[in-house]
Amino acid sequence: MNEHLIITLDNASGISLQAQIRQSVVEAILGHSILPGDKLPSSRALAKQLKISRNTVILAYQALVDTGYLRPRERSGYVVSDDAPITRLVDTPGDQPPSDADRDSPGQPEILPENLSDNAAGHVDWDQKLVHSYSYIRPVQKPVNWREFPYPFVYGQVDDELFSHSEWRDCARQALGMRNFSTMAGDFGQHDDSMLVNYICSRSLPRRGIKARPEEILVTLGAQNALYLIAQLLID
Repeated sequence: MNEHLIITLDNASGISLQAQIRQSVVEAILGHSILPGDKLPSSRALAKQLKISRNTVILAYQALVDTGYLRPRERSGYVVSDDAPITRLVDTPGDQPPSDADRDSPGQPEILPENLSDNAAGHVDWDQKLVHSYSYIRPVQKPVNWREFPYPFVYGQVDDELFSHSEWRDCARQALGMRNFSTMAGDFGQHDDSMLVNYICSRSLPRRGIKARPEEILVTLGAQNALYLIAQLLID
């Protein structure tokens, strides 16, 4: 058994056993305790050690395969994937936030009202900026039977065959439980949920080849809210 992988379960935590196993393995990968190619304990051995059902371990391992952290090796169980996101949130010289001097450098111009091309009064001449009038734009046709089209070009719709209902149900159960309800329903004021930002930086973005610091992450209420914030930066 891999001596660098330490898994402890807390039955009183309110978190499912599968989720706790996944969390322990991911933390070990992010912390470089186990490296790409390292073999994990067999499902039978880990289940015996933790005194839980073998199916629980198998399902946890399979979920880690689906998310890219593990890969099955024929007749040898599971190993850490070579492509597993292993970015850690540590303070390294290359990860330091930009200094005040960097922010004030000529290569980083500030976005100020006087830098925007419009008259001195700050009035926006929409006749010059808008090429077409909205009233002349043809409305988008959205047929009810869009799923039957060979190439539906979906935008925001959910594929029932790909959507993980079990994981979504588990997330909803945790978020709506009494243990996490105050966090879910709270107001973070001038900052985002630190746990969510940490998850985005250390897991979601590295899987997509993106590296970012927490201060570079802004959680919005959706695409429309994000576009509104961008517009506020560009228009006085």
